[in-house]
Amino acid sequence: MPEASRDSSLGTFAKTNPMGFTPPESSIILRSPHWILNHNLDAKIPGYLMLSPVSGGSEFHDLSEAALTELGPILSKATKGIQVCFKPDYIFTSRYGVTPGFALHFHIIPIYSWIKDMLKEHPRYRYLDSLYNPDFGTTPDAADFTLFIWREFIESKTPLAAAGFSFDDIVTTLRYEITKKANHAVQPTPTRVTSPALASLAGRSRATGRGG
Repeated sequence: MPEASRDSSLGTFAKTNPMGFTPPESSIILRSPHWILNHNLDAKIPGYLMLSPVSGGSEFHDLSEAALTELGPILSKATKGIQVCFKPDYIFTSRYGVTPGFALHFHIIPIYSWIKDMLKEHPRYRYLDSLYNPDFGTTPDAADFTLFIWREFIESKTPLAAAGFSFDDIVTTLRYEITKKANHAVQPTPTRVTSPALASLAGRSRATGRGG
């Protein structure tokens, strides 16, 4: 059985605007002069983060040199923090912001073994098997996982959620891991949180993790 549960709450969709997106303070993990890193408000997947420019902008060339210089190191800190805390099988980083009204931003999406199991077992996605080209492999790839997560964890009227998901514990744990050696100011000051739910989730990921 996939280790996840259903939750009836859709949450608040985090729509950005041309001047940038400021998420709720409770979701912010790192704030730099040019970027805000926060946990996704909709997907109940531990470590699903979003990175948005403070000043907004629709394209890379709209960003300042200083913002572009910060981008790589922040993405590196974010992905390393997720890996250290939760041990996902993969971490995808994708650029978004093509829909009118949305500024350029990034989604940082961890893929766990239980997500892979859910995709494999979900009847709606068996159709994907007929689309694979054997020359390129017949196992799910980044496009398949992204489709599944958006449709079933975010847009569904009964969205899937990680078992034992605790938004506050996850955010605080990531704040500590990502910012403990960083120079960026983050409010509130990060502290280590011991959570049975987080420990259980991390343990399951280590025990059942599969590479690919």
